[in-house]
Amino acid sequence: NLRVCNSFNTSPKTHKLFSAEPPFILFTAFCDKCAAVDPAEPSIYREKIIFSTGCSSDICVADLEVKSRDLNHTYILGSSRTLSVTYDITNHGETAYLPQISFTSSNHMPFAKIPGTCRPKENDYLECDLKSNDVSMAKGATTSFTVTFDVSSISGKAMVLTARVFSTGKEANEANNVATDVITLGEFTEIDVVGIPKTKHINLEEVSNTSQIINNYEIKSMGPSTVGTIDVVFYIPVAYKVPGTTNTIQIVEKDRINMQAVSDAQTVAIDYFENNTQLVMNAIEITSSTHSTASINSNIQIYKEKQISTTYDS
Repeated sequence: NLRVCNSFNTSPKTHKLFSAEPPFILFTAFCDKCAAVDPAEPSIYREKIIFSTGCSSDICVADLEVKSRDLNHTYILGSSRTLSVTYDITNHGETAYLPQISFTSSNHMPFAKIPGTCRPKENDYLECDLKSNDVSMAKGATTSFTVTFDVSSISGKAMVLTARVFSTGKEANEANNVATDVITLGEFTEIDVVGIPKTKHINLEEVSNTSQIINNYEIKSMGPSTVGTIDVVFYIPVAYKVPGTTNTIQIVEKDRINMQAVSDAQTVAIDYFENNTQLVMNAIEITSSTHSTASINSNIQIYKEKQISTTYDS
């Protein structure tokens, strides 16, 4: 078989094969089939439609009442992370259309749970529909709604919770549309103090020379509330009274007493007193006292340990 090969020179064309732009023609004659809009004609039309509401007038006059249910008006700070409040709503008047309820608090607490029927508003304000499957509340109808606040970061002495109910109609008695509850905020903390002696017991009748006594103390806040400030007072005996006599024997040299306190890795100031008279202000180490107070001013978080070490010579 004989095979013959030929060479060809080719080059691509760069011009457009066709144009996608549709042609248009301007006519000076009037088009009797074209749409035209008069700019002077109104573009909005309003008409009042009256529904059969079953009320005595076009606008229903409801009488919604809201009350909190079994609410404890005292709350212990730190006892829980959330606070749930249930409200009961009753309509004493005509049918209430689109009944709603809103919640707010004086300390602007965030909401821990937001149901699907609720809409968060500004300034920690929550607005919710009372009826998820119905748009109205007839006369005598009752319902309930529970709101949950995040109380993990609150503080202070009291807070005010406010719930308000409303509908698209008028209200016969606006006074019972609002439920206001004042919650007193309290603190309760269990403080545990554990002393750990670092030296053995000393028999005063057998000691001839001086001995060093070291004690360590741990202070724990078990909660539930967070402690802002606590005072720890130590009473150190410096003399021994002989039974049956007025004689006293010095057992601790007051000028050799040394105390150190640590809270959250920070050294704490110690004040020393003798006979209710303060000797030195804000001293960390001092050498003359029988009564000392360690003021722990930093925040003591729950289960945080504080250590105080006491050293004195006898």
